[in-house]
Amino acid sequence: MCKLLVSVAISLVLAPGLQGAVILSDTFSYTNGVLQSVSANKWIGHSGPTNQVDVSNGTLRLSQSEGQDVNASFAGQSYGTANGDRLYASFRVKFTGSPSGAGSYFAHFKDAAAGFRTRIWALTNSAAPGALRLGISSTSGSEPATIHTTDLQLNSEYVVVTRLILTNGISSLWIDPYSESAPSISTGAGGVIPISSFAFRQASGIGSIQVDDLLIGTTFDDVVPPAEQTNTWPAIRIQPQSMHVVAGKDVTFSVEAAGAEPLSYQWTFNELKMAGATNPLVKLASVTAREQGEYRVIISNSAGTAMSQAAALTVVSLDAPVIATQPAHHTLKVGDNVTFTVLANGTEPLTYQWRFGSQEIKGANSAALTLTKVTPDQAGAYGVTVRNSVGMALSEMAMLTVKPVSLPPVTNVIAPKPPVIKLTNLLENLVRPGDLPTNTFSELVLRPGEQLTTTVYASQSESGELRLSMNVDALPPFAAWTVHENSTANIAFAPTPAEAGTNYVFEVQAINAGGTNRMAWSVYVPTALEQQLVLAEFLANPATASTAPHFNPLRRAEAPPSPSSSDEYVEVVNLSDQDIDLLDWTISDSAQVRHRFNESFPLEAKQAILIYGGPLTGFLPVLDALAIPASESTFGFGLNNNGGDSILIRNASSNLVSRTVYMELSSNSSLTRYPDFNGEFVAHSTIATNAFSPGRRFDGRPYKETVAPARPAFTVSVAREASESLVLRWTAEPGKTYTVLRSSSLGGLFVPMAMDLTFADEHGQYVDRHWSSRPISFYRLSSP
Repeated sequence: MCKLLVSVAISLVLAPGLQGAVILSDTFSYTNGVLQSVSANKWIGHSGPTNQVDVSNGTLRLSQSEGQDVNASFAGQSYGTANGDRLYASFRVKFTGSPSGAGSYFAHFKDAAAGFRTRIWALTNSAAPGALRLGISSTSGSEPATIHTTDLQLNSEYVVVTRLILTNGISSLWIDPYSESAPSISTGAGGVIPISSFAFRQASGIGSIQVDDLLIGTTFDDVVPPAEQTNTWPAIRIQPQSMHVVAGKDVTFSVEAAGAEPLSYQWTFNELKMAGATNPLVKLASVTAREQGEYRVIISNSAGTAMSQAAALTVVSLDAPVIATQPAHHTLKVGDNVTFTVLANGTEPLTYQWRFGSQEIKGANSAALTLTKVTPDQAGAYGVTVRNSVGMALSEMAMLTVKPVSLPPVTNVIAPKPPVIKLTNLLENLVRPGDLPTNTFSELVLRPGEQLTTTVYASQSESGELRLSMNVDALPPFAAWTVHENSTANIAFAPTPAEAGTNYVFEVQAINAGGTNRMAWSVYVPTALEQQLVLAEFLANPATASTAPHFNPLRRAEAPPSPSSSDEYVEVVNLSDQDIDLLDWTISDSAQVRHRFNESFPLEAKQAILIYGGPLTGFLPVLDALAIPASESTFGFGLNNNGGDSILIRNASSNLVSRTVYMELSSNSSLTRYPDFNGEFVAHSTIATNAFSPGRRFDGRPYKETVAPARPAFTVSVAREASESLVLRWTAEPGKTYTVLRSSSLGGLFVPMAMDLTFADEHGQYVDRHWSSRPISFYRLSSP
């Protein structure tokens, strides 16, 4: 504040008992120096070292590095109930240094001894990053009784107003008030003492503070003149914040302001007005580098105009891994060396994990996998998972065929060995995605409409005839068995509703001169009722820090001893119109059974059940849904929280009803199906404002709420219309909403790119302007 510096400050003092009067004022317009000296002992020290509080350029300076407290008396008079029932104080404050988390108090009313009231606190707890808040207490010097919700910014000036009710000790606090009825915070009642002065305090935790224009009075109008109340300039309470986001994300800038209504808003981008951006918040959809820059808002009313600080938007392009060159197949002899290689593109750093079938190869963590002196046991399928901070990509499976070495005849002939058999499964047209599309599982579940192709590989260490065979009569309907060159065979199976409730066991024999080897695997087709039991949501990596968005997902009154295991949960929903008894059903991970329904447990129609990590007693969830602790383990579900695990649901006959395989997890939320129960698992935080919704749909609706029947699938066409634009088009239903999701691989999380798309006619369209930076993209289009 610019003022003429003079050597004397003026104080207006009226006799006790006179109402509606200013009883102390100070503009701190002194010469620079120690406050007690330059104010001619108007301000005196009452605690701590001497000669520390000073005045500079017409403002009082308070510092957390010093410890002196000072006060100015009301001309020696005390104010109690005989003089009126209220005292008010106002002053301008600017924080040039941030207080600590819990902070401390820096101003208060004072009696003639050591009694304090209406302590004003500065702290950063509960404030946004880089901001601070003010609190107030009546008598306590250890913590504020209540904290104002307005975030204050450093180097910005605010008017602080307090009130002490002398008859009961209740204290109140306003920030930039336009009247006494403006929003404020208040304490409970405190002890009644006679007030004789106002004080400022220096102490550890307050930060660095500049104070100006102090007024003490007996009415609100004394400290906030009516002219200012009726003609309040706009004051920005919460500034728009700078952001660093990934391209394609939605961004919202917001501001909170006070002042005489009505307030008008105009947002600018790089100093140019933004069309239609005339609200307290402005939304930017799917940002690109073109939206990178500085955003401000100009707020106006009849009194004047205020401009916010600049909020910088930085847009970075992070690309999930994409396999550019797949590992190649190899055929070689026993004892040869081989190297599988993969070329992947994506934001560095990239990490690699090679697999043999479904098993990870320990230490195989580079772009190349070398096998030396191979043996027949190493024949089979090899693949690699590539990850970075954005996502992951699964390579195709490369086959290694190992042929025996032709040896010259020897006198001692070693008896030939039976052949080795291995298999690879390919799942397609998954009705309810979640299972691993390419796998080597010997136990599978298949719903009507889904397609399974199992490829069987046989190899032998000796030359000679090798033959694969299967009992064709035992094949289920619509299954096809094809043999290629006697060492490879394919079985294709797509069940119909007629096969529901049947567990098929396939068995193949590989025969050579050394004998016969057999391999069996099973495929269960769930009953129509079992097909309505859905794993809808799960959380494998709950937070241990109370500040994390996915902490305490079960809303327990008290956090359990080990949240990282106890707060794991899976949500199973009965979508059918009748109850399903889960007696003897089990839920497992890839290691063991984690929960068994040991008693009759009818899961009601359109009802969800939460099975959580534990403990078995106490620490109960506070949910409006059924929730029970896992019965078979003291360590929760033991789900892998780094990805690479399975959740399996089996019926009372131990048949596999559902398998969910996840390769990656969200760092701040559960995984939930989206946009419906036949959708992919996506990070909950990407499609809802909350990080989880145990016992309810992702949008908070109860499961019993009627859902419209699924609409027929629609066809999407893809066209490249510009070097940087890929256009998806489909026949839309006018007024319906659509969601576009994208992933860098079929096995990865599908992330919503655009939501709530609606069209006035049948021409549905979405434009991906950055597809050229992603060599491979997979899209899903859904309409809930």
